[in-house]
Amino acid sequence: MEKADDGEDELSSCSKVKIGFDLSPLNDEATFGVCRYAINLLQALVKANDLDICLFYPWSLKIGHEEMSKLDVQHVQLQLRLLGTRWWEQLFLPILAVRSGCDAIHSLANVAPALSARPTILTLHDVITYAGGANVSPSVMNYLRMYGTRGVRNAAAVITVSEYSRREIVNFFHIEDSKVYVVPNGVSQAFFSVARNRHSSEESPTVLACGSFAPNKNLRVTLLAFAHVLQRYPAAKLQLFSIAPSTEPQIEAMASDAGIRASSLRFVHAPNDLSMSQIFADADL
Repeated sequence: MEKADDGEDELSSCSKVKIGFDLSPLNDEATFGVCRYAINLLQALVKANDLDICLFYPWSLKIGHEEMSKLDVQHVQLQLRLLGTRWWEQLFLPILAVRSGCDAIHSLANVAPALSARPTILTLHDVITYAGGANVSPSVMNYLRMYGTRGVRNAAAVITVSEYSRREIVNFFHIEDSKVYVVPNGVSQAFFSVARNRHSSEESPTVLACGSFAPNKNLRVTLLAFAHVLQRYPAAKLQLFSIAPSTEPQIEAMASDAGIRASSLRFVHAPNDLSMSQIFADADL
C-alpha cells in the first residue's frame, strides 16, 4: 500500500502544469492597478493543487516583495545591467521559461512575447494603450505595434476583464473570439468586513478617487466634478491614490485651475491591501 501511495503522489506531481509568470510590472515604484492584479492573482493561484508556479522577474521587486516572498514557489531572477523591458519581454523571458521547464508563460500586463517556444497566456485589460488613448511615448507605441500586436495575435489565450473589452480586443486585433476569455477582476479578502474608523459626516465627506494621471483615467473631469461638491460641502476632501508621486504638483495645479484648494486634496502613497481596504471603508463616496 505504501508503494502504491508513493506512486500516486509521484504521478500527481508529474501531472502538474508548470506556468511561468512575468513579474516585471512589479518593478515599478508606482502601485498601478495591474500590480495589485498580479499580486492577488498569484496569491490565489498558489492554492491550486494542479499548478506548479514559477515567478520570473528581471530586477528586484519594488512592489509586492513581501507578498511574493511568502509564496512557496520557484523564483527566477535575472540581474543584468542595463536590461530593458523590451529585451526582457521578447528575449530573456521566453528563454528562461524553456530552461525552467515551464509548460506555458502568463504575461500579466498587456504585452506578451511576440515569439515563444512555449504557449503564452496574456492578460490584456483593454486596447487603450494600443489604440493610442494612453499617455505613452512614440517609441513605446512603435514597440507595441511591432512586437506587442504580434504577442496578442500569437497568444494561445487572452484574458480580459469584461465582455466590452473582449469585443474591443477581437475587433482591434482581428483575432478569433474563441481564444479571448472574460475573467472579471477579483477583490482581495482584505476588503471584506472592514469596519469604518469614523462615521460619515454630511458636513465633511471624503471622496475617494482611484486612477492615474493618464488621460484615459479622466482625472480632469474628477476634479471638475469635485469642485461642484465643494460648492455644497466646503469642508469636503478629495483623496487620491498617488501611484506616481512626481505627478502630484501637476494634479495640484489642475485642481487649482478647477477652483480646488490644496488643503482639500489628500494623496495616499502605495498602501498595502489592509490599509487600502480601510481607506475604501472610511470614504463616503
